[in-house]
Amino acid sequence: LADSWSECIEILMHSGQDRLLAVARSDYPEVSSVPCVQYADAAATKTLDDQIAKPTSYTRYWHGYSVVLRPIFAYVGMDALRVLVGGLVLIAVGLWIATTTKAANLLVAIALVAPPALMSDTAWLGLSVQHALAYAVVIASAAVLTAIASSRSLTATRWLWASVAIAGALANFVDILNVAPVAWAIAVAGVAIGLLRRSEATPKPALGAGEGVGPTNGLTRVLAGSLIAALIWALAFGLTWVVRWLLAIPFLGARAVFDDVTEAVAIRGGVAERLWTDGWTVTLAWWERLPLGGWRPALVVLAVAGGVLLVRLVMARGRRWALLARAGVASWAAMLVPIWFLALGRHAADHGWFMYRGWAYALGIVAAAAFIPLPRVGAARGPRPLEENLGDTPRLPLA
Repeated sequence: LADSWSECIEILMHSGQDRLLAVARSDYPEVSSVPCVQYADAAATKTLDDQIAKPTSYTRYWHGYSVVLRPIFAYVGMDALRVLVGGLVLIAVGLWIATTTKAANLLVAIALVAPPALMSDTAWLGLSVQHALAYAVVIASAAVLTAIASSRSLTATRWLWASVAIAGALANFVDILNVAPVAWAIAVAGVAIGLLRRSEATPKPALGAGEGVGPTNGLTRVLAGSLIAALIWALAFGLTWVVRWLLAIPFLGARAVFDDVTEAVAIRGGVAERLWTDGWTVTLAWWERLPLGGWRPALVVLAVAGGVLLVRLVMARGRRWALLARAGVASWAAMLVPIWFLALGRHAADHGWFMYRGWAYALGIVAAAAFIPLPRVGAARGPRPLEENLGDTPRLPLA
């Protein structure tokens, strides 16, 4: 399911004709319809400029991943590059598991990672170098945000919102729109899981009557913090894209960039030519094609997670509402995937063969919420001062 069309252009654009032809033939020998091979044939007949001018002048290919991928490709070649970026994905996933385990527990980490690993082509991302690089960056970003959000350090608290903005900007820098819904959802989920750990309140009796931060107040602040994170991430992602357009103006001209942007927005937006729901139906149809993909396996995962949550609710007794509330706060970020598919339904539908991954990652977020631990009670170190409780979760404005 690699995105060969984009991979060819982003790696080989403006390369010498001999290089373009040789790489295209070696990497895509069996697929003569792949545009990369078509452009290579055009190069051989000296008609390359006419055939490739428009698609490669589209400013989405003036992107950060080229800064990383093209120099490496020049030295090691495509096969080694695929191994390298595939390894980066594995490292990022390992970091994601480690930080989630520290912020919550190992079961949460496994539930978060298992659906995308088993129900999408994440394990084969190295077949598409740009996708692999983008996923490595956004998964590592989610891991770092989880660690920062769960940290009790005052410095980490002050840097949390800036870190969310950097994560949104990086997601845009190393990608187009291919991983954006996944990047958005797992970043916000990481913030929520981290803040849940940091907001664990000391029971009121330990602090004295009327003192302290109660569980309801703590969860409200965690929910507010994750909502703020979602907004900051989206703004950073959008502003980075605007900056990229502005940087293209000196090279392409203001009119060319304006026409390019307005055309792309009209074509890729949810309201152009197709209904908004196309982003859902087409991506779900592609997901159904995978051996473990689609709604039937997803229902099994949800049934298991629901059963686990039900057992925990029975055992929780007087803390059932707290358990449900924490699961809800931890899982709401999964909604960002279908929200993205509604807003950009045409783009999701046109690229359904890899955009479907968003459903697997959203399912992982929901499944992980079933294992979110309850706050620890009766910590051995005794009650924390009221001031420390109030400083546990980030607030705006930042001090």
